[in-house]
Amino acid sequence: MPGLRIENLSKTFSTKSARVTALDCLNLEIKDEELLVVLGPSGCGKTTLLRIIAGLEKPDSGEIAIDSNSLLQTPAKDRNIGFAFQYPALLPQLTVEQNISLGPKLRGVSALERDERIRILANLLGLTELLPRLPETLSGGQQQRVSLARALATEPRLLLLDEPLANLDPTSRAELRDAIRRVRRQLRVTTIYVTHDQSEAAAIADRIAIVRAGALQQIGAASELYANPANLFVAEFFALERPNILNGQWAESTFRASNANFSIPTNLRHTGKTICVIRPAAIRANGPMRGKIVELTQTGWSTSALISTEGVQLRASIPPDTILAEGNDLEFSLEPSGVLFFNAEGTRLG
Repeated sequence: MPGLRIENLSKTFSTKSARVTALDCLNLEIKDEELLVVLGPSGCGKTTLLRIIAGLEKPDSGEIAIDSNSLLQTPAKDRNIGFAFQYPALLPQLTVEQNISLGPKLRGVSALERDERIRILANLLGLTELLPRLPETLSGGQQQRVSLARALATEPRLLLLDEPLANLDPTSRAELRDAIRRVRRQLRVTTIYVTHDQSEAAAIADRIAIVRAGALQQIGAASELYANPANLFVAEFFALERPNILNGQWAESTFRASNANFSIPTNLRHTGKTICVIRPAAIRANGPMRGKIVELTQTGWSTSALISTEGVQLRASIPPDTILAEGNDLEFSLEPSGVLFFNAEGTRLG
């Protein structure tokens, strides 16, 4: 199956009061048989991108091509792209089996081949026992699995998934996530998966493309994005816990926080305004630095501690077996890999 190339894709929408930019010269390459997650906050253009690829929207400019063949002049019905939406939108009067088989039937696939496709997909997605049932009798997770099977039944050259886990409870989310990974391993269909959930993206993606305001910020494996964020937005957004962000100045190989005595020595060379990001997990409960515990929050798997030190407050994520108490002093250190520096424009230093 072919990969996909997106070049300088732009799209704006007009409202009564303004023009809104959904996509801003977006460039992406999705590799053959890859599962690429497009990750970003609500309103950043993720769904618009999928709708343009599927032919449900027209871009203002740019190109989309599969195997060097442009898609933009091809009607949506002829693109053979599978699309599973956030809401399953199954036909209520049809059974699960009929919903799945509808696409191949409309494309003239023989009854024998349709039955074989349904058998394979039902087995992969745990739907075999549900085939005679109507959608209204299914749970949300089951309906999404049917929606995924329906999108795959036409044997699409490209699969688009628009936040398929967004409206599910945690157990159903985990089950469907596992089902998507299982389907992808077996069918090897090139897939673009949209979400705003960082942990979901990291668990399922081959690569992640982080998008902000319709523009690509960074693309890579989850481990790469976390270890080496290209800019401040990626460092803030691609994190399970909101990091500590300190504004300050760089002088004599030392970062000094504004209006405080807090400082961090470093070997980086820089001058002028600097933004320091300290991840909560980088704060270790032992070391040469001292502070006072202002607040504690127990999560079960860690303790969130707010530490006041040298005129700043830092949020730390401490292992739950560490004995802590509000009002007590705390000796701590900073793990260097969890301390990141950015210039005034938000570009990574070092």
